[in-house]
Amino acid sequence: MRSPRVTVLLSGAPNDVGALLTALCFAAREKCELCVLLADTFPNGSFSEYLDAALWEAARRGLPAPRVSVECPRHPAAALPTVGAS
Repeated sequence: MRSPRVTVLLSGAPNDVGALLTALCFAAREKCELCVLLADTFPNGSFSEYLDAALWEAARRGLPAPRVSVECPRHPAAALPTVGAS
């Protein structure tokens, strides 16, 4: 049986930071994994900044960091690491 998870798609839209923060906080409150999908249109090199800001804000709110996995169809062979609590 799969463990519950929250999935968010980031596409490079202006509301990506807010969407990531909302999904991350929800996953933290529900104690489940956050799966982030990066669309082809997502700008290269900006994900770590978004994730860092969202994790910092969640910690400021007193929420534990959820387990975060990242999928990037643009680079399917590249295994992106899973970060966060185990």
